[in-house]
Formats: sequence, C-alpha cells, structure tokens
Amino acid sequence: MVSLRYSVSTLIYERRITAGDYTMTEIVTLRVDGETKRKIKRYGIPVSQIARAAILSEIERREREEALQALKRMREILSKVDTKRVIGHIREDRTAR
Repeated sequence: MVSLRYSVSTLIYERRITAGDYTMTEIVTLRVDGETKRKIKRYGIPVSQIARAAILSEIERREREEALQALKRMREILSKVDTKRVIGHIREDRTAR
C-alpha cells in the first residue's frame, strides 16, 4: 500500500508495506539453509509472523532483565539510606509547617 502524507509546505511520499495490523517501515532479512527453506515451504510456515513474534518476545525478555538489573541497583543504593534519619527529616519538615 502506498500512502501520501501532506505536510504544511511539502508533500512527503512514503511507501509502507502493510501486513495484518503491522505497518512495516524496515525490512529484516533472515538467511536459512536450503533444507530449512524447503521445510518452511512444505509446512506453509508464516515466516514473517513467527520471526516478528520471536523478536518481540526476545525484546520483552531483555527489557524485563534490564528492569530487574535496575531494581537490584536501586535496592543496593536504598539499602545504604538510614531510614531513621529520613523519618526524622520528614517529622521535622511537618512540624515546621
């Protein structure tokens, strides 16, 4: 599908490939051996759909892993904070109001 998008002063021509609910703007190439390609064709495997799902799954896994590492770093930093001192500052601030 070719779509046209109008800007205030210019006309921008964009070519987009639409597959299902995905508007693709980048192309990724996957290389497989001949035997694998024959089996893909034989079983009618939707390569793009499976590759997209696998990539998104891997991205989610890595983002979770990254978040866990950030939590570990925060826990390490916060463990050094003296909670009694923080509570004292909060109470002092409240009485000053």
